[in-house]
Amino acid sequence: MALNEKDKDIIRRIIGGDRASFDYFVSIYLQKVYNYVLVRVSDRRRAEVLTETILTEAVHAFDRYDGSMSLDGWIFQITEEVLQFQKAPLRAALLKTSKSSLLRFSYS
Repeated sequence: MALNEKDKDIIRRIIGGDRASFDYFVSIYLQKVYNYVLVRVSDRRRAEVLTETILTEAVHAFDRYDGSMSLDGWIFQITEEVLQFQKAPLRAALLKTSKSSLLRFSYS
């Protein structure tokens, strides 16, 4: 579903620096994104940080948003990208830790 006129107007106003439009955007998406992220990461503080990152990424990317999908869909696409990106270093660290732990236990 493509972007509706109300969402186009809000994005245009946010790009133009309109604080009320930004506040409206945050009021609509903050809780939606936070709840979704909290379910995925199971840690309140981490969910708060990730939600802030996601909404910041979205606002900074508004000028590149082409409107080919709904704003909800686009925000949650960004959400998934951020969640996948933040997992990659964690996976590498866990793998490194588990390998070194295995070596310690095997040779101690």
